[in-house]
Amino acid sequence: RPPRCTLFRFASRFRCANLVSSTSVSVSQSSTGWNGVASRAVDGNTDGIWGSSTCTHSSSASNNWWKVDLDEVSKINRVVIYGRTDCCGDRMANALVYAGEEFCGSVSYTAGQFIFSVECNGAVAGSVRIEQNYNYLTLCEVNIFGEPSDETPLVNLASGRGLPTSQTSVGWSGAASRAVDGRTHGNWT
Repeated sequence: RPPRCTLFRFASRFRCANLVSSTSVSVSQSSTGWNGVASRAVDGNTDGIWGSSTCTHSSSASNNWWKVDLDEVSKINRVVIYGRTDCCGDRMANALVYAGEEFCGSVSYTAGQFIFSVECNGAVAGSVRIEQNYNYLTLCEVNIFGEPSDETPLVNLASGRGLPTSQTSVGWSGAASRAVDGRTHGNWT
């Protein structure tokens, strides 16, 4: 079982440290709205008030993602997301968290909640991605707790490679190839 991480920003004494900071990682996002650039999620500031200019913001209300490339391959134990505190906390509901290609879990939202923790259970990866397919994506800070690893990340060998697929029947144009097309958003269309 991977070591548990505390929610403290620097938890190295527990063999588990925050793996991101604005000076050491590359970040990107699907779109930028209202000047909410991707780097704001790793600026070290957890202030959830939009006017403080420390939160990201997508320009679209669907199919959004934010990604950070870590300095090195690491065992990811926990991803902690700080959301907005001035409004819109529910926008994080059902956001998906991935360590590389490995699904860690989805955000469970409770009214009034602004800090969200998703366990990745030691998934080995060189990046973390947060997806919000049904609302704007606004992140005020993202902490990724884990430790460097010499292990090789898991790779999806089927996704997007055009491999032959089959199934017993096809209904409503649900072709077997959709299962390995690389799209994970869950929307039928």
